[in-house]
Amino acid sequence: MRIIGSGSCIPEIKVSNQDFENHSFLHEDGSLLLHPTENIIRKFAVVTGIEERRYAHPSVVTSDLAFIASEKAIEDAGIDREGIDYIITAHILAMYAPARSSQTAYPALPTC
Repeated sequence: MRIIGSGSCIPEIKVSNQDFENHSFLHEDGSLLLHPTENIIRKFAVVTGIEERRYAHPSVVTSDLAFIASEKAIEDAGIDREGIDYIITAHILAMYAPARSSQTAYPALPTC
């Protein structure tokens, strides 16, 4: 077995740390953090390295992103999809959409 192609799907909606300037931040017990919001955002960026997040449209779930990534992997490999034995996926996203219940990533993959 060998990897002959790869693909990815990065959601288009960008949310930067500055987009959280008007948010309130809370302690684990629900009480308000008294530090200035700018300091909290800056500290978060220093600790995590995260300065921007990507969000999928609310109608899109992880399996939709996986489908797009697998299509790109097939194209990258330059092969006929009928000859595929395996598609290996990896993600760090939960399979939850507000309008839907929890789902698995597999239903959309066989259609690729």
